[in-house]
Amino acid sequence: MSHLFYFDLSGNRLSKLPRNFESLTSLRNLYLDYNKAQQIDEDFEVLSKLPLLKVLDIRGDGITQLPPSIGKLKSLEYLELSDNEIEILPQEIRNLKNLQVLYINNDSRFNLSKNIGLLSTIPNLKELHLEGDHFQRIPEEIRNLKSLEYLYLGNNDLTELPEGIKELEKLKFIDISNNRMPHILLDQYRDDLSPTIKIKF
Repeated sequence: MSHLFYFDLSGNRLSKLPRNFESLTSLRNLYLDYNKAQQIDEDFEVLSKLPLLKVLDIRGDGITQLPPSIGKLKSLEYLELSDNEIEILPQEIRNLKNLQVLYINNDSRFNLSKNIGLLSTIPNLKELHLEGDHFQRIPEEIRNLKSLEYLYLGNNDLTELPEGIKELEKLKFIDISNNRMPHILLDQYRDDLSPTIKIKF
């Protein structure tokens, strides 16, 4: 088991991780989605002992708050937090220097205005999924996510995009489908945004 690279425990109704998880030091991909996370603090202390963990999926686990120990997952590149009830991310998430892909879909409690500053401190964040979160606006501070290349904002309640979107120099793709933007505004975005940016309407 110490040479296990991929472990899928999705939908097993786990309430906590066994302590022997710490021995899985070669583990890179871990899928714990749609379980029953009841001892999240202890679970993340266990996960922090996995030095090579790159992919973590904990969507649909009924999580309302992430523990500070998430900042110890130094190798993490991909984090899936969708279908939870997380309002505020912990400050320690800024320590995830290798994090490139973050999913926070279908979380009506997630407060983007209160988290946008923290998200901008994740230095290598390239892909951000914020779909189905019932957002009515995107903060202008989105401009500070300097590494962002792919932004997914579909299935929200947006009526416009902030001007700060134009300052994301590395942005290659943005999904604004299934929002409440008038057609005339969509035409304007098609003209205004750089021709290098692909837009999904």
